[in-house]
Amino acid sequence: MASQKRADESSDSDNNETVRHNRIQSSGDNPGDNGDEDWVTFADGKRQIDHILVYEEWTKARNGRADKYRDKYFANLKTMGVEMEENVVPLRPVPGEPTTSQGDRFLHFVKLYVPFPLMCTYAEQLSLRAPLQSVANPSENWSDNMFSALRVKNPMYEYVPNKPLDYYTCPFKQSKLTKFLGKHNLFMNCISSEDPEHYFTRTQRIRVVHEILESVSFGKRSLAQVGVNRLIEQNIFTASYPLHDGPYETPKTIRDSQHYNKRQILYYYWAQWSKWYKYQPLDHIRDYFGEKIAIYFAWLGFYTGWLVPASIVGILVFLYGLLSISSDVPSREICNSGEKYVMCPTCDEHQGCQYWHLSEICLYSRLSVMFDHSGTVFYAVFISFWAVAFLEYWKRKSVSLAHHWDSIDCNEEERPRPQFSAKAPYLERNPITGHKEPAFPHRIRCFRMAAGYMTILLMLILVLIFMLAVIIYRIILVSMQSFQTPGMRPIASLIATSSGAFVNLILIMTVGRVYEKLAYRLTEWASLIATSSGAFVNLILIMTVGRVYEKLAYRLTEWEMHRTQSEFDNQLAFKVFIFQFINFYSSIFYIAFFKGRFVGTPARYGSLLGLRNEECSNYGCLMELTQQLAIIMIGKQVINNAREILVPK
Repeated sequence: MASQKRADESSDSDNNETVRHNRIQSSGDNPGDNGDEDWVTFADGKRQIDHILVYEEWTKARNGRADKYRDKYFANLKTMGVEMEENVVPLRPVPGEPTTSQGDRFLHFVKLYVPFPLMCTYAEQLSLRAPLQSVANPSENWSDNMFSALRVKNPMYEYVPNKPLDYYTCPFKQSKLTKFLGKHNLFMNCISSEDPEHYFTRTQRIRVVHEILESVSFGKRSLAQVGVNRLIEQNIFTASYPLHDGPYETPKTIRDSQHYNKRQILYYYWAQWSKWYKYQPLDHIRDYFGEKIAIYFAWLGFYTGWLVPASIVGILVFLYGLLSISSDVPSREICNSGEKYVMCPTCDEHQGCQYWHLSEICLYSRLSVMFDHSGTVFYAVFISFWAVAFLEYWKRKSVSLAHHWDSIDCNEEERPRPQFSAKAPYLERNPITGHKEPAFPHRIRCFRMAAGYMTILLMLILVLIFMLAVIIYRIILVSMQSFQTPGMRPIASLIATSSGAFVNLILIMTVGRVYEKLAYRLTEWASLIATSSGAFVNLILIMTVGRVYEKLAYRLTEWEMHRTQSEFDNQLAFKVFIFQFINFYSSIFYIAFFKGRFVGTPARYGSLLGLRNEECSNYGCLMELTQQLAIIMIGKQVINNAREILVPK
């Protein structure tokens, strides 16, 4: 509290100096556009910019409500001790663009800085890890040891300079400040430090600023008018972001990579297409982005490496199937049968379907041998053991990284999420710490979770309706008169299966994006049901409402008011997993286990909506399953990768 009081007094005395309006004449001079490192500091060249808030303003169209909320938000930030500096950038009209009656347009960049005393206060509240003693940084891995044992140069290894030090750490305490190691120096106290600007790492400063911005109110807390995200949703702020630590381009004047900043090292030694086969500098990634991002890329690299043996075995099994086509007895007999075997029509005769000969599917029977042979059974067993081994070895790897980064017990000291603290209706004494903390009634949370699960159930039913629409689509296409000639009949089945899989892929990708982001507010649910329930056959309408679905899981989880970030993440992951599992695999399970089981027998065929129940294609369900898996899985990867590259988040 003493540090908070000193911060408030210091902030009150310096308000007139720290909040300044610098009229910049060129839009290229705004924070973040220059290659010079001066844009990462305040005008005094000493205080580093921790965060930037952006909003726009028109000279002749002022928004009184937005100005009121912004002013109160800034006043509350200054009361807490956050220092600010504002740059105003005039946006010149684009030649040829029609003029508006709103006057000139300006962008305001508000730079935020958290002083060292306030950082110490929040570091203790958030239980940030502080270094006690540096230790050796282990960097061994089994593949590197294998190459060393073989005395062969490891092509995946590359020296990355400025490897971060490793420390023994413990939760930060202001009373124990003299026991901790700073980022560069050993500090004696909170105020008279040699270099307080660099005591905490950038990731720690970003976490503290995020905590502050999400917990400060701009209106009435009873109306949940709290946090910068709400201000962005209401277009009061345009953007909110921290800055990188300087430019990413490697300077031509500096030849020694030891003098590169952290961002330049990551860009040169990691974020290059030519480095795809190199070891990832996980310690550098963790030092710059934090443990959560580093563990994600560690998993991604680990998973990619384990896919290598699975893909090699898969290619060998595929080549075996390719070579066994000529020796496959069933396909050879089908091709040599001529007009010997007459098969029943694929649909009712009054719809135009005719009898056909077994030899018409000669080509497709040969193609199915590539995927349906004895090696396929072996590969299925191999993948089962591979998946179990991958999971167990990843558990070992993740625990090793957590121990190495000293983050094993970080969840044991979790405090309430800032969004939860801002919206909680009352305070309740924590039986463990004895302090009063924001609380939410458990009974109401259970009701909200039940409502959320019912919403998810409705969405899953919607997915099954989409799958039924695809089934009907395939049945109608196979029954069309234009596809009943002997030459077109097998092509009709192929088109029906492939196009149905493509339609299903579109539904999966659109519905998947719909689901992940919808319901912060359940008011959108009624309109969603109204537009979606009657339009499951209309793919254009599905694409239109696709973006709405993406917000469902996140908004529902926010509405449920979970106390800690780990609880929130677990509930969000559960919702997304359940929906995506049904969304991606329902059609695959249908083809593998249900399709063709309810066709019936000649003269007693089962029907759906007046059409004969769907049966497997003439060349079997396994070929259809192969097409479905290829289109959905490969198409999903292509679309996701293209979206990450073309529209990064």
